[in-house]
Amino acid sequence: MCTAVLSIEPGLPVLLAGVRDELTDRAWEPPGRHWPQYPGLIGGRDLQAGGTWLAVSDQDRRVGCVLNAIGAMAPAATRRSRGSLPLTAAAGGPLDQDALADLDPFHLLTAEPAGAIIQSWDGRALTERTLPPGLHFVVNSGLASELAGGGPSAGLPAPQRAEPAPAPNGREHELARIAHFLERPAVLALDRASVNATDLEVLGDMLLREFGRSAPGRQVALRGLVAAMLANVMRLTRLSETGGPNFAAPECELVARFRRLVERRYREHAGLAAYAAELGVSQARLRRACLGVAGQSPAELVHLRLLVEAERQLRYSSMSIAQIAYHLGFHDPAYFSRFFTTRMRLSPREFRSGRVLP
Repeated sequence: MCTAVLSIEPGLPVLLAGVRDELTDRAWEPPGRHWPQYPGLIGGRDLQAGGTWLAVSDQDRRVGCVLNAIGAMAPAATRRSRGSLPLTAAAGGPLDQDALADLDPFHLLTAEPAGAIIQSWDGRALTERTLPPGLHFVVNSGLASELAGGGPSAGLPAPQRAEPAPAPNGREHELARIAHFLERPAVLALDRASVNATDLEVLGDMLLREFGRSAPGRQVALRGLVAAMLANVMRLTRLSETGGPNFAAPECELVARFRRLVERRYREHAGLAAYAAELGVSQARLRRACLGVAGQSPAELVHLRLLVEAERQLRYSSMSIAQIAYHLGFHDPAYFSRFFTTRMRLSPREFRSGRVLP
């Protein structure tokens, strides 16, 4: 597990989401009751070591989740799997501190309706703390709330030993994105129209498809999709803070239908008239709705979908640039290159080679 998101709100269930995008080629079984010694636990079973990354006791309403951490690795001769840790935590058992020296560094989250704790082992010392109400992000480096703010979260007990400030590591943009949510933890009551105004459903479908693959670049794709979903949640947060959307629900529904239609037909390069006719509205109304709800014209939304697919194929497929152009419905590869370069400020070849903008 590389990322965990934990929500603790008084009077509401504790929510824990874990993202596993490391060692994606390691064989595992889907969630089930795989452990005879723990008949009440559910989790995905690692076929190499027999443990798990996240385990749930539905009867006790308790969950345990382990993440890789940074620190001194255990001696190779005595190293043991950390996959038993979530099982012990979900079952309500204590952490065996006498066996820590044989475990690589980890963060162990244990959550239940009464609250949550995080236990962290860096190969030398163990820290433990109770997490207060709020939204918490846990990554390999530790609590992202500490990384983003330069110190412990408000109300969070100090760790048992001093931690040096993390050195710059190129992830400052991720921490800034995380900080937006940590500053304003909340549970949002959203209407269907507000959700339809975002790309959350499409992104959710793409995330599930990508998670089920084992293609090269899977980790990069998952991170990008999660980042896009966070951006959409950020927009929903702003709508909630301002009292909701300033556009009518029928227009939101129209844009949602248009997005679904684009998902089916974007490679056909159909014009605005064809989309409007299939949706049963005038071209002018479709344009007004897209500009009002999404801030982009219908053509821009179609082009954006083409660019997303072009990026995906350039990153993860072995097709030539000409083949990708034909796959996306372009009859002239040169026109596809101009289309991509104009909008991305990089040619398809430069993008595929990994060049970044200055």
